[in-house]
Amino acid sequence: CSDAVVNVDLQDNVNTLGNNLSATFSWQAASNPNVIGESTTPQASGFITDALSNNTNADQIVVYTVTPTGTNGCTGASFTISVTVRPEPIGVNDTKTICSDDNVAYDLLSNVTTLGNGLPATFSWIAASNGNVLGESTSAQVGSTITDVLNNVTNADQVVVYTITPTASGSGCVGSPFTISVTVRPEPKGTDATKTICSDANVAVDLQLN
Repeated sequence: CSDAVVNVDLQDNVNTLGNNLSATFSWQAASNPNVIGESTTPQASGFITDALSNNTNADQIVVYTVTPTGTNGCTGASFTISVTVRPEPIGVNDTKTICSDDNVAYDLLSNVTTLGNGLPATFSWIAASNGNVLGESTSAQVGSTITDVLNNVTNADQVVVYTITPTASGSGCVGSPFTISVTVRPEPKGTDATKTICSDANVAVDLQLN
């Protein structure tokens, strides 16, 4: 998956697929413009240790050319290791503003589709607790829409931050978490009240004072 280390044991390749001769290795990747992290200059190591990041929504291939040299000093024929890098869904930090008692109704798949890399995904999401808000899910939820109904119990804007982890449908590659910050505007709250007046008097109730 994207962001994983290649971790190919080159001596194991010679041992199991070649002639089992102990060797040292020089290896180098051909550049792939859709991948970040490949070593395009010669490396001297028995393992390919690049961490490859695929920034697209399709599989990408990085081809490594490996040259083995035996402990006797003889250089063997070069061979290639082709690494397929599966994409991970990419979401983008975003914001939304709602009124108190509204449903967040944030479409996570739309975030990945319109702001990220468009890879089909499933989602796990969780809110950080805000002591001035009721209704946020502080245990992990599964679904493509944030459906919490948030109640702001104060007279000032409050922010609830959701952390979302996307997972690619099919491959199961897990993307980097991203956040959705929801501003919850307060609503005016009045209280049921009574007043007694004489006939012909003005009611004169100050609703703002209520």
